[in-house]
Amino acid sequence: MPPLGYAHLTTSDEFLQLFAVSFEQITLIDVESFTAPFPTAGNELSWQELEAWVDLVEATGVTPEGLGMSDHLLYIGRRKA
Repeated sequence: MPPLGYAHLTTSDEFLQLFAVSFEQITLIDVESFTAPFPTAGNELSWQELEAWVDLVEATGVTPEGLGMSDHLLYIGRRKA
């Protein structure tokens, strides 16, 4: 396993607090959910299976459990006036 490198380990709540002053949150989603430890898992799937896999990642990507499993979070917000 490669070294961690530069990272900031945080909770999703702490992450959200970084944006709360200047942005109105639209959504927070993780981009990997439970699949983070399995980056090549989709390589062997058919298109139909891959679509189901991505649907599952999207569905779990907004849950507290999914957010807790992800290596990368995507914050979408609108700058406050």
